Amino acid sequence: MKKISLKFGALLFLFNFWTSSSASDIPRPEETVSEFQHTLTKVLKEKHYEAKLSLLLPSVSKLFAVDTIARISFGTRSWKLLNDNERKVFQTLTTNLIASTYAARFKEFKDQRFAINESISLRKNRHAVKTQLFSGEAAVSLEYHLQNKDSAWQIYDIVANGVSDLNLKRSAYGKTLAEIGFSGLVDDIKKEIKKNSEKSF
Repeated sequence: MKKISLKFGALLFLFNFWTSSSASDIPRPEETVSEFQHTLTKVLKEKHYEAKLSLLLPSVSKLFAVDTIARISFGTRSWKLLNDNERKVFQTLTTNLIASTYAARFKEFKDQRFAINESISLRKNRHAVKTQLFSGEAAVSLEYHLQNKDSAWQIYDIVANGVSDLNLKRSAYGKTLAEIGFSGLVDDIKKEIKKNSEKSF
């Protein structure tokens, strides 16, 4: 009986150790934001658009909830009408658009710096991280909204000075879909990505 108790105690200890270790291994939402902002700082220091893009594409794929962004910006009801191939096309375009937009906007390093101010739990599996981007005397408020999926915190929206990027996309895409449909929206996004590459020169 004593041997059984000892064995059970050892198993319980190992289980507690494993679960506590696993929980501590899950990155916090602030870490996701910090990692992305660190990438942006490196992007600022790169001179060429392609070099910036090579940093951003894997970062966006890893740190952004692209599937959620694509579904919400497209419109949840309309999203259900797409086939698997159309969804994959739109998700890929979403990744490329996010990466190309940052590559075009973050052109030159002039001692810009980020600061994380506050981290707030919104609801189950949702979190907001309030930050600021300082450039000289100017400051931009950036609030990152994240979701927890598969034990990872990923960004699904960024609110810049009170304006939600996801809401802007959803409004613009809804209008385009109503006017020229899915293929027209795809063409418009491709044009936007091309414009981003041209803005970098």
